[in-house]
Amino acid sequence: MIQNNMLLGNGAYANVEDNDLCKTWSVASYADIVFVNGEPQGTGARIEANNATYPYTRGFIAGAIIQDDGNGLYSLSSGSNGYFYYSGTAPAPTIISFTLTPADSGTNMYIKAPSNSYAKRSNLEYDVFTVESVNKQELRFTTPNVYTSFNKVISIFATYIKTNTTKSWEDIREYIRDEVRHPQVRAWANKVLDDLPTNTTNIKTSNLAATLRQNMWNFLKDNGTI
Repeated sequence: MIQNNMLLGNGAYANVEDNDLCKTWSVASYADIVFVNGEPQGTGARIEANNATYPYTRGFIAGAIIQDDGNGLYSLSSGSNGYFYYSGTAPAPTIISFTLTPADSGTNMYIKAPSNSYAKRSNLEYDVFTVESVNKQELRFTTPNVYTSFNKVISIFATYIKTNTTKSWEDIREYIRDEVRHPQVRAWANKVLDDLPTNTTNIKTSNLAATLRQNMWNFLKDNGTI
């Protein structure tokens, strides 16, 4: 009943693939095992050599692996499954956490993850995390306020610069003031406008829409890295 990518609790997960990772070790992979005089160092079940030529390269023990960072399931791609295993009968709550790293949607420069009204995936304005047993429950989530506000600024820069013949730079600032909810995003957007070249006076002839959007992404970066 133990399946690969099965969450066992307390940061442990099962790995039952028939390869080097099927051993029970307290390391992330076979390559991380340290051998001293041919003996593997670390916590876990020892696997005897299956033959004299290739010691410790194949075995038949499957079990729990503990990641150094204490996390359980990892590297689950979109649409893939992980499994829960619990042998008891009493309720056992599981804590599920996420790291949401903003990703650029491409030429329009919206944040695309999680899915949202500006950058939909599978035609949905939210992502879905599904937990299914006897009953099925869906956790639906979209961008938090800071990401939504960021996308709003990107939209304002894309919509009103050069393409609009009636707006001014002050109109852009008013849109940001009235429509963008997150204060730090508002402040950064205005700083981006403050840094415009001094000879940029006419919004109708400005070619800076892409530059402004790119400079907005520095809000989410440290030395060029998100």
